[in-house]
Amino acid sequence: MNITVLSKNDAIFACWIAARNCYCYDNEKMKDLINKEYKKDIAINLLKNIFKNGHLSIFEHATFQLFIEDVSRSLLAQFTRHRIGWSYAVQSQHFQTHKKFRYKELEQYISDDQKQQYHQIMNSISDFYDNAINSGLPKYIAREILPNACYTRIVATTNLRALINFWQLRKGKENTPEIKLMSDKIYEAIITCEPLIKEIYKYNDK
Repeated sequence: MNITVLSKNDAIFACWIAARNCYCYDNEKMKDLINKEYKKDIAINLLKNIFKNGHLSIFEHATFQLFIEDVSRSLLAQFTRHRIGWSYAVQSQHFQTHKKFRYKELEQYISDDQKQQYHQIMNSISDFYDNAINSGLPKYIAREILPNACYTRIVATTNLRALINFWQLRKGKENTPEIKLMSDKIYEAIITCEPLIKEIYKYNDK
């Protein structure tokens, strides 16, 4: 699994100026704020208080586009349940051919025999799919044999409020190992490009 931030705005400035706009009556004063008064340390203090007070719509102004590689279609079904504040573009099984598809290992096997059987099943599915495509069966028909374990790619665009909600729901141990790992990796990727976000939202696994 790999997570890359493809694009973003200046998250701290975007949230700060949105917050200041809520409380600034004078238009000229707002122009001065935009052009002269932005300081990250002051902005962070304001945003921390706003987060504490639950004014979360402010954090919708920070946007991120993520490139998510090597996750299972099983995870995709969980991930796309997050609808508010998220947009998705997913690698197509309808238009793309998935010959010799790559797939995810299970996080746990009861025995080596079970692991071997799993790989045999995946290889049988792959052989059936390849033969079906070679015989002329349309990709959109043959795709029905592809398993939840099949790897996919996702481009996801979201905002900081939606991310915080995602982290709050998905970082816990009650989630599947794969989506918990993705939650961790998304946080790491976001904090790498916007370190001050950790001053607003404290992410942990407790």
